Amino acid sequence: MERVCAFIGEPFDEAVLRPSRLAAPFRGTPPAFAAEIVSGNWAKWKTKMSQRDRILFESVAGDLLEELGYETEGRRRGMSALERGFWKAHHYAGRAVVRLASPSGPDSLRSVLQVWWALWRGGLRL
Repeated sequence: MERVCAFIGEPFDEAVLRPSRLAAPFRGTPPAFAAEIVSGNWAKWKTKMSQRDRILFESVAGDLLEELGYETEGRRRGMSALERGFWKAHHYAGRAVVRLASPSGPDSLRSVLQVWWALWRGGLRL
């Protein structure tokens, strides 16, 4: 967390290591409490994700992971433009579901779709 604070230009404070009350992620659910940061969670993806899932994830997000300084295994597989498009659509659909479940619900999703449509019509890639 000290590195995160340094990265965002904020002074480190021990309070960032303690649980805090968070807003409920979905309508109708009670507020949640963040779990305490556990040092044993480091690199848990290596043991909790299947090899197939790790390869797929790195194939889709490997360039960004490396750009942001995350460890990768270097075991990507080739992906067609169609498959890449499918995973991009899957990502956007998941975000749409979360937005619909948010307190602003459809209004929030509608505004995002309007921006995407304007970008699409202007010839910009999403």
